Amino acid sequence: MSGRGEQGRGGGRDGKNGGRGGRGHSRGGRGATRKSTRHTNPIQGLEKHIFDTGKPEYAALFTETWEKLCNRRRQLGEKEGNTMARAMEEFTDAVIPEPAVPAATIPDPNNPNNNIANPRLATETLLWESKVKMIPGREANLARQKEAAFVDVWDACSPLLKTKLKALTNWDQINTDKNVIQMGLQIKAISCGLEQTQEPMFGLAELIKKMMLFYQKPEVSNDDYKKQFEALWDSITEQGGSLTNHPGPVGKRARALATENGRARPNDDDTTQAKEEVAEQMKAMFFLSGANDKVHGALKTYLVNEYTAGRNAYPPDIPSALSMMDAWRVPQQQHTQQRGHNNNNDDELCQIPSLFFSHYINSFD
Repeated sequence: MSGRGEQGRGGGRDGKNGGRGGRGHSRGGRGATRKSTRHTNPIQGLEKHIFDTGKPEYAALFTETWEKLCNRRRQLGEKEGNTMARAMEEFTDAVIPEPAVPAATIPDPNNPNNNIANPRLATETLLWESKVKMIPGREANLARQKEAAFVDVWDACSPLLKTKLKALTNWDQINTDKNVIQMGLQIKAISCGLEQTQEPMFGLAELIKKMMLFYQKPEVSNDDYKKQFEALWDSITEQGGSLTNHPGPVGKRARALATENGRARPNDDDTTQAKEEVAEQMKAMFFLSGANDKVHGALKTYLVNEYTAGRNAYPPDIPSALSMMDAWRVPQQQHTQQRGHNNNNDDELCQIPSLFFSHYINSFD
């Protein structure tokens, strides 16, 4: 932890120079230059990878930043760095496992029903003893990794997120233990809009509302939109919520599967497969519905027209939807019309998705 600054109550770099600013900072005097207030990561090369709250895209940013910090534990090449990285990736407590005591007997290779004396017992015992002797040193190295990882994660948090973390009822314990796993779980929840002070059902309702209102902004690439979409989607499912529980479509698909397999009625396997297929396609429908209309409006219109003509070209899952969005090319005449009609009217943004969804839902009648 050398060179990272003195830790305060939050365990990060909030020293005397990390406050809100001195009295001389006016709102805009003569000659003053306005600087960006966006938080940056102090780790060189990871400046844009931060933890924050308040916007839907911060859920996806959490995943990216957490992955970068996990990789950093490995890349530094320090002892037990890999152990710490694995624990962070799996959100499990980092521990040094105790080696298993060598077995005095082993199954007889010539007669599996009998046991014989372990011919390698002496060698295995020496190896076991050496591993046991290494445990205190390994645990000391792991403790240093935990503390360093804690500081890395804390420093990546925006001031607003730090304030929310400090308000947690168990923050003092998290900070005292330098428990980076628990801090990471709390950051993930807050980034997704779930806070400890919220009633769980209300928090889930807020997440679903964000999902309903989420869309691809003009400057966001298809890949980044997918990351943001799936992060917000996963935050709902992780709370036990679902946007894909639709008995009508599931029943229709299960009956179709039964017919395809020569059965008069769907069995449990048909229903299970139908639920999986409907869930994947419904997720793809939300993804396509929120895709930017100025870029993908022609694709949505094409899908609507194809369905009207009796051809269902809608993608069955997210990978298919993303491939379709990436590969679609707007006809030149339509592209020229779009360039000449470039506004952000909310009614226009909703028009094609509404028609798009109506055709999809009608396909299950």
